[in-house]
Parts: sequence; structure tokens; C-alpha cells
Amino acid sequence: MGRGRKSAGRLIDNIAKGLLRFRIISVPAKLISNSWLAWSFVSRLDRVRVKRQRGRISSGELPKHVSIIMDGNRRFALSLSLGTEMGHAHGKEKLKEVMDWVLDLGIPYLTVYALSTENLSSREEDELEALYDRNAEDRTAGYSNFTFTVCLAYGGREEIVDAVKGIASDHATGELSLDQIDTNEISSRLYDAEIPDPDLVIRTSGEERVSNFLLWQIAYSELYFTDVHWPSFSKAVLYEAIETYQKRRRRYGG
Repeated sequence: MGRGRKSAGRLIDNIAKGLLRFRIISVPAKLISNSWLAWSFVSRLDRVRVKRQRGRISSGELPKHVSIIMDGNRRFALSLSLGTEMGHAHGKEKLKEVMDWVLDLGIPYLTVYALSTENLSSREEDELEALYDRNAEDRTAGYSNFTFTVCLAYGGREEIVDAVKGIASDHATGELSLDQIDTNEISSRLYDAEIPDPDLVIRTSGEERVSNFLLWQIAYSELYFTDVHWPSFSKAVLYEAIETYQKRRRRYGG
């Protein structure tokens, strides 16, 4: 079987080289490259590849909680000479798609970072309204085993400060002794205390930092960075992130 494949591969290579050498396909290639036939072929190949990706990741251990820093709406719009509001509109539609993909995989927790507290002062009012217009309740109403969280006007440092203030207040009144203050106590006072810490954090648009996102919770999360702007985020990129997560050996404290 192996020899047969190698022979077939060499034969195809030789035929391709001959066609190119004598320019037999140079003109047709220019015509085909812009045709619906080429796009249909590429699209079909992509669907097959994504289907195989899904099969691979489904056979492994899936993360229970995926968090995404949705970055790149404005850069996406700029690259296409569109207004900022159009970038956010495409970003919102992409979020709906990603929710469907996550639900399809059976991942129970999805958290997305839409806007930090630091960005509030640097965004125009119209842009903020576009960001806040995210209603996913109807989309997830039929899924009792799925928790979707959107972080808007959120800051990880502020969250930790609020938790510490609560602990300090309880300690001052005598409700909490010094020996009772530990990592579990702090975790229990965070905004998302009812859900597990993220297993996988994905950030789009090429930035390789966490930008004040879930600073306490992602201490042992696996991080995945992609150059793709959020509105261009694809199912293939999601599967690639999960596949990379599955290949890594998670370490806690080491």
C-alpha cells in the first residue's frame, strides 16, 4: 500500500511538472482560479478538513470551559474599508456562530471578553452601544446544561480587589478568621464563582497578552493565540485551538 501511494504521488508530480513546463495549463489556470468551480473545490476541501478535525478532537478530552478574548473587530473593518460599527456587527454574528459550534461539541461553559474597563473611556458612544447590543438569552434558552458568560466593562484586577475588600470587611467584623483566608475563599468571592476556571483561553487578532481578563481564574489555563481577526474566526481555527490544547500536557504549579 505504501509503495503504491508513493508511485502514484510521483506520477502525479511528473504529470504536473510536464504540464507546467510546456505551459499547457497556464492559461486555463488563470481562468479557473477565479471561477465558481475553483471556489467550490476549495470550499469542499475545507469542509472535509474541518470534518476530520472535529472527528479528531471529539475522540479526545474536550475542555469543559473555553474563554475567548474577541479582538480585532475594528482592524477587520479597517482592512475592508468599512465603518467601525460594521466590524462590530460582523463580530456579533460571529459570536452567534461560535456559540453554535461550542454547543455542537457539548462544551458546557463559554466565556467571552467583549470590553474591558480600560476601553470604556476610549470608545465612542455609538461604538459602545454596538458592543452592548449582545442578546444571547434566546439562543441559549433551550440549553439547561450550557452556561454562556459575556464580560462587558470588566477588569480582572478590579474583580480581585472587590473580592479582597469583601474578605477584609468580614475579617474586620470577626466573621472570617485569618486562618480561613486562602485561595478557595478568594475564588468563592469572584464574579463567576459558580463556574469552573477556564481550561482554554483563545485570543484573536495577533495580540499575545491576556489584557486584564480573568487574571485569577486563568492561572493554569492553556493559552492559544491566533492572528485571525474575530469576525474572520472560523470553525477550523476553533478546532485547531482545541486540538493544540489536547496535545499539551497540562501542569499545575510546574
